[in-house]
Amino acid sequence: MDWKDFRKRYSFFLASIQQTELIFYHAAKAIPDDPTKIQEDTKVETPFLVNFFRRSFHEVSGGYRTDHMLLDIEPVIHIVFDGRKARILAYHELTMIMAHLEAFITDTLRTIWLLNPSILEVTPSGKKALNEYSTSALSSLNSEYLERISDKAIWELIRKSPDAYLSYFVNTLSLPIKTDDRLLYRADLDRNAIVHNGGIITQDKYIDKLNDKEKRGLIVDEPISITSDYITQISNLVQSLGEAIFEEVSKKYFGVSKPLAENEKVVNREIPAKERNPLEDVASQAIANAGGPEKAASDPQRAKAEMVRLKMERNKKDNQK
Repeated sequence: MDWKDFRKRYSFFLASIQQTELIFYHAAKAIPDDPTKIQEDTKVETPFLVNFFRRSFHEVSGGYRTDHMLLDIEPVIHIVFDGRKARILAYHELTMIMAHLEAFITDTLRTIWLLNPSILEVTPSGKKALNEYSTSALSSLNSEYLERISDKAIWELIRKSPDAYLSYFVNTLSLPIKTDDRLLYRADLDRNAIVHNGGIITQDKYIDKLNDKEKRGLIVDEPISITSDYITQISNLVQSLGEAIFEEVSKKYFGVSKPLAENEKVVNREIPAKERNPLEDVASQAIANAGGPEKAASDPQRAKAEMVRLKMERNKKDNQK
């Protein structure tokens, strides 16, 4: 693998985080905020009611597609989300963000071990493989065996917690990567609770893994409280961590002294509560004036210049009022 391939993998990671943001931004706008009130004893029956509606549509469809008709019915949306819109969206977005990070960590570790199999030898799986295959160096094995050992080593690092792979990057590989490891640990804990326990707090797998300050206010068998501000914070953390890993690996293993230009670096998402910019329509107009999204992407400086021009025009008109 050469550096261009590694940069492409990093680009895929960034795109995945950005796609996730877009999906949930538009989902939040599309889903009504004011749900229908559903009695507690009726909630358990609502998923079966949706199944009944879907089946009924199929039976009268005459062979045509009908799922879109079902999903566009506002009462059905209310039934499915049942007042939990913000929490459900946050649960799904957090899960996707953490999955994208794990995928990039996996790609990065495979890249490093492919370039230098001797680094893989210090992992428990690598040490075991040296004995199992009676060899003094993993580089003597073919690519199929190396891939199999790499998969086991990745599983060992990622399945524990972010602390394990962060320690490997920083302490074993001597990469100067800094992040808020406690916040990342909490996000991973939240993700595991969502995926494996429906987001419900448990004593042994959730509360017992937190410090005294983090435990305050938590109640066993209650859902984890996740806000949109928290999701923004985690998304920014994950993007910054991915960028740091990409830059340090590029420097050490590919000899690229400046992997990213200044205008290619991550810019943080804004917290949702921040006041919206009254000039927000300027961006879409600037892109249109630059020839549309495709041309704007190929010549971002032109789009930026057009944005500045439009903003100055708007300010001039406002001052003349």
